[in-house]
Amino acid sequence: MDRDNSSQAAERAPELTELTFTLLDKLFLVVIGAEPPSNSEVWDLIRTARSVGVASSAFVIQTAGGAPTELQQRYLLDVIAADRPPIAVLTNGAAIRGAVKAAAVFGGFRADAFGLDDIAAAVAFVGAPTERIVLVARALARLRLRIGMPREGAS
Repeated sequence: MDRDNSSQAAERAPELTELTFTLLDKLFLVVIGAEPPSNSEVWDLIRTARSVGVASSAFVIQTAGGAPTELQQRYLLDVIAADRPPIAVLTNGAAIRGAVKAAAVFGGFRADAFGLDDIAAAVAFVGAPTERIVLVARALARLRLRIGMPREGAS
């Protein structure tokens, strides 16, 4: 089952997209640009996660340095708090990596942070089959293009 929010984004009024995602089976692939995403982008992700079922899902999130706002983070945490799905964050941003690691240690979340291009480690962490690494890498590349995130030099 593959889903993505590209058709929904195309139907909305033109705005700068900072968050886009696709779903490969039960693996959410999320890309966030350099700025915080809009509320509608976050709500699209939340609605899809709830409809698929968070307990049986996993998340690989790649970010150029952007992160949800404090309010968005509270809503996202509410969605994942009960089920605690594995979450791998790919970023070169030291602050984001530290926040993810703190959430894992102090919040009890199954989360870890990896370098921006360390897709193999992220896929292994969330428990997806290693055969999916190339597919995940290609899907993340398409998502990065959708929001205009450069492959190289992203924080």
